[in-house]
Amino acid sequence: MFYIGWKGLVIGCGTFVMWDNTNASAVPPQFLNRTLEEYSDCVAAGVAAAAASFNSTYDGECVHMDWNPWGYLNYTCFGLIVIFIIVVAFHIVKLSLGMKEGSTLSWQSGRFVAYTAEMQGKRWYKVVSYLFLFYTLSAVIVVLYVGINATHPLRFVTSQAQGLVLTIGGAFSFTRLHKPSFAMHNDTFRKLKFKRGVMDLFNQSNDDLCKAVEQALYNAKWGDFTLLRKLVDVEESGIDLDNADTRETFLNELKPREEQDDQNHYRALPR
Repeated sequence: MFYIGWKGLVIGCGTFVMWDNTNASAVPPQFLNRTLEEYSDCVAAGVAAAAASFNSTYDGECVHMDWNPWGYLNYTCFGLIVIFIIVVAFHIVKLSLGMKEGSTLSWQSGRFVAYTAEMQGKRWYKVVSYLFLFYTLSAVIVVLYVGINATHPLRFVTSQAQGLVLTIGGAFSFTRLHKPSFAMHNDTFRKLKFKRGVMDLFNQSNDDLCKAVEQALYNAKWGDFTLLRKLVDVEESGIDLDNADTRETFLNELKPREEQDDQNHYRALPR
């Protein structure tokens, strides 16, 4: 999703710069008697083609670039994303190969969520995520350099600032780790099966899921299991929420370890 947003930003910035530098003499003769919309579509298509090119210059029907940074910005980001995915996939496959016979691993399992949350705390993940953030900041500087050298630099900055800031924020989010307020590194959580579709792999991060589980557990603590049932396939997970003892055991197992230790300490005090 980050790459799709980045590519759209690159093409949008490139189109703005080309439009900003356009004057009557730069308009191709075949478009002088055609509509503005037709010429606009031609410019946008030309910038998109330039972003798909490795050439340092680009000549198209409506676009001429003595320097084409958009292709490099597009493909370097794509390459980094692919490397990032391959490294993460390698560690997930490594985990699945080392699992006990009969255990399952999918994006719907609590085991997958627990492992990926732990993976985000690893040193290699932090290094890769900060390198990605550094790349994004460098790429944004290049985009700003191109925009500032356009005919109307202030107009470029004001029109593209929101997209650039959101892009930096998206890259920065890779370096942030949400620490769940519930225990997930135990068999109770690992055996959970979440109601996650294929599209949730792209639309819902594990951090988002963990925040939803936090809210569900908080609601369940006060007797409302609606959200928990919405998130978790309780039958496949082997949880009988209709049984009071089972519910209490389940909620106690997912309490933060510190809270469990405190609770056990107070239970052990002489009465």
